[in-house]
Order: sequence, then structure tokens, then C-alpha cells
Amino acid sequence: MLIRIFALLITCCLAVPCVVFAELNTDLRIKLGSAAGVEQVDATNIGLGQIDTNPRSSGNFQIDLAISQKQEAGAFFVGSLGLFGRSHSGHYGALPTDIKYDAGGISGAAGVGVKASENIHFEGKLEIGIGSGKPTLTTPGFIWNTVNEGIYSSASLIVGGYYTVAKPGLQIGLELGTQSFIGNFQIWNNAGYWVDSNVKGSGGIANLVFGYQF
Repeated sequence: MLIRIFALLITCCLAVPCVVFAELNTDLRIKLGSAAGVEQVDATNIGLGQIDTNPRSSGNFQIDLAISQKQEAGAFFVGSLGLFGRSHSGHYGALPTDIKYDAGGISGAAGVGVKASENIHFEGKLEIGIGSGKPTLTTPGFIWNTVNEGIYSSASLIVGGYYTVAKPGLQIGLELGTQSFIGNFQIWNNAGYWVDSNVKGSGGIANLVFGYQF
């Protein structure tokens, strides 16, 4: 469903007469990188509020449609809308095991850009992610109770630099930032009912960006 919505968004943008975008840059971007690790687990049957002092590496895949004002110099507005698939990992301290929360959803960002040259510009933005996900817990000889998906949300502060080879043309970039998230889920309690639970985390992130500016 989310893929259909994003495809429709792109189709609508490309179908609008070019005059509408005469004063805008429109970029289609693919982002590959990292996500914040799991730091805290709040789940029945395996303990409450366990803090991970060494979060594991996590991954991020994202497709964004970014729009910015055309400027010869100075600051300008930037915004984006996209889809993400994300995995947050950590080591659960109460047991010798790894925990991973997989999430997917829609992201939106707004911020400010600065043009450094004809082909190079920088962006600073706040990105919000909303979606759903659920965790998995893996350790030899341990069986975790059944879980259901829950609401996922994230907030990221991102600073990025982008080089556009030509206009229109290919674009490459690097993004660095910090991210906080909470991933909700339900776990089946041994007493015979569902219990609301979550994982939380925060930390630094980095993304490689490959795109095309129309």
C-alpha cells in the first residue's frame, strides 16, 4: 500500500506541467546507511527497562522525493517525502541474545539548504518517520513469546552535502546526524493475554545518497 502511494506521488509530480516546477529543484534519492541501535527493552517475561551499553549496528534503506527552491546563492527551503525500511539492533543484557526491531513506513523532512557552488549544496533538516514494526529475539535454546506489530516513530536531525553532476543529472551525497526512535509491539503473556511493550534507542546515523535531479 505504501509503495502504491509513493508511486502515485511521483506520477503526479511528473505529470504536472513543467511551469509549476520552474522555480523548484526536484530530486529522487535512494539512501543506504545506518540507524540508531536498541538501548532499552520494555517487555514482559524478559524483564523491564534493560539498558544496552553497547548497541549493535543497524541499517536503513530509504527512497525520498526531495523538493527545494532554486537559488543562485544564500539559504533556501528544502522538504522531502519518502518510504523507509529500517532495522534497529541491540544486545539484550538479561540474556545472551541479540534483539532486532524491523520497521517500515513513511518519512517526511523539512529544513534549510545552502548552495556552495553550481554543483554542490548542503542541507540541514528535521526528519520524522511514522510506520509499524515488530521485534525478533534470537538465542540458542530460547523461545520468545509470540509478538504482534505496533506503531513505530522516529525523529532525526540530519546534515547532508550533495554533489549534482549536471542539471538534470545524477546526484551523490553523504548525510550525518542523530536519531531517536520508539518501536511499540504486543507480546503474548504466559498468563494468557497480550501486553503492550516497546524498544527505544538513540544515536548517530550516516547515509550514502544516490539520486537524480530532474
